Amino acid sequence: MTTTAAALAIMPMFPERIGANVAIVVIASLSWVLVALYGLRSRWQATRGGRAVLYLAFALAAFTTQVAVSVWIGSAYWGRNEIRFVLYFGLAVTIAHLIWTVVRAQKEDRR
Repeated sequence: MTTTAAALAIMPMFPERIGANVAIVVIASLSWVLVALYGLRSRWQATRGGRAVLYLAFALAAFTTQVAVSVWIGSAYWGRNEIRFVLYFGLAVTIAHLIWTVVRAQKEDRR
């Protein structure tokens, strides 16, 4: 609720549509920071959960970068549909992999 209240409070500061456009660039940027920090400074490869988190962070960063590029330069660029398909499919597979990883971890915890 606090996040929603904060968003509603700052929304009038941005002209129409600019707030969301800025937000997607911020999300993409923060996602790449997460990928770099976690990928370079953590032992993410040591566990299934660690790998799943890095894969999801990378897929989210790629996805939000594509959305940000489309928002700011327009959607009429070469290969857009193919790029979108690959990124969206990759994100879906990554989320499915994370769910599978969580279910496996939960089953192991019950033993």
